[in-house]
Amino acid sequence: MEILEEITSYVDNELRDNYVFNRIKKLIEENSSVRAEYLRQSLVKNLLHQRFSNSKAPEYLVNNIRNQIFKPLPARKISEPFQFIQNFFKAKYAFALLVLVLFFILVSLPFAPDLSPESLIHQQKGDNNMLIQAHSNFHKIVEGELKVQFADKNPKSISNFFELNGVSYSTIIPECPSWEVIGAIISESDGEKLAHTLFRNEKNEILYLYQANENIIKRKLFVNISDDLIQYLSEGNLLKINETDCQILMMKCKNNFIAIASNSLTNNLENSFLAYMN
Repeated sequence: MEILEEITSYVDNELRDNYVFNRIKKLIEENSSVRAEYLRQSLVKNLLHQRFSNSKAPEYLVNNIRNQIFKPLPARKISEPFQFIQNFFKAKYAFALLVLVLFFILVSLPFAPDLSPESLIHQQKGDNNMLIQAHSNFHKIVEGELKVQFADKNPKSISNFFELNGVSYSTIIPECPSWEVIGAIISESDGEKLAHTLFRNEKNEILYLYQANENIIKRKLFVNISDDLIQYLSEGNLLKINETDCQILMMKCKNNFIAIASNSLTNNLENSFLAYMN
C-alpha cells in the first residue's frame, strides 16, 4: 500500500494492521511532509462531513427516480428497412449537430474556477502552505512544543515587538473584550520573519493568529496558499473549517492574509474576534 493510501486509511480509521497503524502514526509525528498530508486530508474529510452528513436527496429527485424505475416499457415497433435507414441518418446528423452546438457553447463560456470551500481546502498542500502551518502550529502551541517568545498583554507592545525584531510588514493586533492578548512568536524562513500572536479568553481557551503580508504570500517562496484561495479571500470571503478539536478561519484583512485557529468550539469567533480586526 502506498503511503498516501495508508494516510487516507489512517484518517478514515480503516487501518486494521497494528504495525502499519503505529508506523503511520509515528511518521505523522516525526515527518513534516507526512504530517502536512495528514492534516490536509483530515481537514477535507471534516469539512465534507459537516456539509453533507445531514443532507438528503430532494423529494422531487427521489420521485423521478422511482417513476423511471417503475415506468412500463413501451411496446417495440418493427420499422421497415427504408424507414430504419432514414431514422438512422436523422439521428446521426441530429446528434452531430447537438455535439457541435454544445462544443461552441462550452468554448465560448469563460472558465470559472471552483471556489467551494471543499475545493479550496483540497488545493492547500505542502509544508509551506499557510493553512497547514496554522493548523500544525496551533497544536504545537497547545501541546507545549511551541513556546511564546514575548509575553505581554498590551497589543501595542506586541506590535512593537514584531517591528523591532525584523517583521517587515504592519501587523494587526485586535483589542477584543472576549480575548486578551498574551504573547507573540516570530518564525523565520529564508530570512523573512513572520508574526504569530496568542490570545486567551476567560475559559482559558487559546486563539492563535498567524498573519503574513500579501506580497510574501504571492511570491510563494516559503509560505503560500493557492491562487484560488488568494482570489477567494481577496474578494472579502471567509474560509471556515470546524475540526473536531479546533476551528480554523482564513481571511484577508488590509494587506495581510490571516489564519486563525482556536479550541473555543462554542465561541462565535466572527463576533467575538473578527469584528475587532479592522
